[in-house]
Amino acid sequence: MNLREYRLTEDWTWIERLIGQFGQDYFWNYLNKVWMALEQLRPGKCYDIEKQVPEDHQELFIKCSSIYIIDNGGCYESGVEFSNDYTKVRKVK
Repeated sequence: MNLREYRLTEDWTWIERLIGQFGQDYFWNYLNKVWMALEQLRPGKCYDIEKQVPEDHQELFIKCSSIYIIDNGGCYESGVEFSNDYTKVRKVK
């Protein structure tokens, strides 16, 4: 499976769509949970998005993870990166 279609693009209309789908409170709580999970992820470990994230939350998880990476200085500074097909997100440092 390829989850690359869920990566961030310059079009941020997805945020309104996902807030509409999940509700504003749920969206922001989920974003915080993803951020905490990535903060606590040990170097060399990863989340297998296909196996660990319910299918209806995979886009939301990828978008929240992407925001985490951007807000924390990119892949190099944050130490978090996606696999090429976006099925895994891992802590590299």
